[in-house]
Amino acid sequence: MRYFDTSVLVAYLVNEAHSAKAEAALTSVPGRERIISDWGRVELVSALGVKVRTQQLSQTDATTALSRFERIADRYFTVCPIVGADYLRAQTLLNSFDLGLRAGDALHIAIAERCNAALCCLDKRMAEAANHFGIEVELIL
Repeated sequence: MRYFDTSVLVAYLVNEAHSAKAEAALTSVPGRERIISDWGRVELVSALGVKVRTQQLSQTDATTALSRFERIADRYFTVCPIVGADYLRAQTLLNSFDLGLRAGDALHIAIAERCNAALCCLDKRMAEAANHFGIEVELIL
């Protein structure tokens, strides 16, 4: 099982430096072993919005990417819902201040851990934090 964080989804949907690697990572995992979360869905829309506001992406391209994601999300991914314990675990992970972990990333790590999935991401700091807590990581860089 592989849990894909938002950075991988964005790179898959939008042409970026790591898009080919994101696509390879996603397509290398069979069917329902690809996990995303409801949090990832929220972050995806936010990330696309940031790209539009910073003129890295047109609104039309962002809408197209979001539509593409909505078409494939339920068909090609298992969606792991967030539970209350995920927030508490994320809070605990954030107590390690020296790791520089952000709240959203801590939540991704907590969800991946609960779902017994390896965390697949493009964020080196996030990967190092997950490794620190004994969570399997696939850093796609």
